[in-house]
Amino acid sequence: MENYILFLKKEIEKRRKEAVSLLNKEKEGLILLNEKEKEELKKITIGEKFFSEDEKEKMEEIFRFSSFSYEEFLKEPEFCEEKIIAIEKIIGEASGFIYPLIIISSLNLNDALEISLEISKIYFGVKEKFEKNFGKINKEKNYRLNSLMALRDTLLELRPQITENFINFKEAMFYYQMKRKIPFLYLLIIEAYILKRFNYLINFIKREKDFLLAIKVNNRLLYWEISYSSPLSYVPIDFGLTISFLQFFSYYVNFYSGKINDYNLAIRNLEFLRKILEGKKSLKNEYLLTLRNLSSLYFSKEDLVNAKKIAKILCEIDSDSYENYLLLGNILAKKQEYEEALKIYEKILNFDLLKEEKENVLPQVYCNQGYIYLNLNKISEAIENFQKALELKPNYFEAYFNLGNAYLQKKNFPLAEKNYLSALKLNKKNPLLYFQLGRLYTEWNKKEKAIQYYKKLISLQPNNYIGLYNLGLLYRDLGKKEEAAECLEKAIRLNPNLGK
Repeated sequence: MENYILFLKKEIEKRRKEAVSLLNKEKEGLILLNEKEKEELKKITIGEKFFSEDEKEKMEEIFRFSSFSYEEFLKEPEFCEEKIIAIEKIIGEASGFIYPLIIISSLNLNDALEISLEISKIYFGVKEKFEKNFGKINKEKNYRLNSLMALRDTLLELRPQITENFINFKEAMFYYQMKRKIPFLYLLIIEAYILKRFNYLINFIKREKDFLLAIKVNNRLLYWEISYSSPLSYVPIDFGLTISFLQFFSYYVNFYSGKINDYNLAIRNLEFLRKILEGKKSLKNEYLLTLRNLSSLYFSKEDLVNAKKIAKILCEIDSDSYENYLLLGNILAKKQEYEEALKIYEKILNFDLLKEEKENVLPQVYCNQGYIYLNLNKISEAIENFQKALELKPNYFEAYFNLGNAYLQKKNFPLAEKNYLSALKLNKKNPLLYFQLGRLYTEWNKKEKAIQYYKKLISLQPNNYIGLYNLGLLYRDLGKKEEAAECLEKAIRLNPNLGK
């Protein structure tokens, strides 16, 4: 990174000297400059603007998009991180801010280029409107401040409303141009990008529920609000923490990966972020969050080997977090490594939890332990744990449902019925519950009732061939041949193996 910073410093100093030289030559009558050219050069000499438009283009050639090639960016996280930080540290260049976010949001290089093109369109559209409306801004001492206020007016005029509904980054670029609703985070990114393209240096401030931007102009710190329309403020609206671009990048990758439905893209992004954050003590919280989300994604994808591996690392690094152990325990249970899972759940029970944590966490732990005992055919232990869960959380669907399963396995039909019906009061749209009620009444020889619940199952899942098959057998046993034939034929069409 030092090489990049040194290079940029040299470039900036070179341009400052060139600007001073040109202005001196103009004073001596050696060259002629128009007012716009003189204004540009003056800004460069005092550090208000680092490059003229032509010079800026030359610099962008050095840090052009191809430098953040898709393959290079993902294969060499450390190299890209250094480049981003160097650009941010010296000139706050927009390319250092936006391109990593674009690449992380893209499926492939073409996708990244399309997003890049769309956000450039947004910038040039804003620039055109700004120049048309505010081309005659007073260019004296407060030019930068007046310009910033005018830019905010332009953006507020163009700003779409915010929605909680998630859309992807590319869609957000289109939606912004059509003034359709977009999520808060994309609006923040677009406006931060435009501010940087207008050569304002910004800082991200993370608040409890959102972000705002801090901008230093004429040695005054101003706050740029995103979540609602307001004038620029000299006093922050509430407390927030200034974060680095790398922290913001981490927040964005975790947010985006948790929202999209593409597991492969989400995992690729989080693995990339993991490599960047690994070993950085100052970014421990961001690293832990990334590991937790990555393990959860592998778990959702049913890649239990990687899910377990990362969850174990989490527990080693952050041994005081019950959430990490709960995740690991659930993964082990899913892997059917029951004895190990029980040991992990036992650790959570020994945690010194707050009252609210106990109410939320302990019922899950007892229910999960009960599920394991049920699978190990330890019915008494299973029942005991499900009952403990219900003592702490009386409206716990999963505990009632599994307690019903335990009593069904024990052939205690009245208690199985009681718990299934308690579960039914809490959730009337769970197909598996209707299936189990069908099973219960079949084994209990209450076939009319079994038919009633299998029919409710089929109304929710018309192609549930096992439910159809069992319903057909019940009709057959009751002598209802036509209904039996209809159900059995449909079940066999859905799964021909049933007829063999």
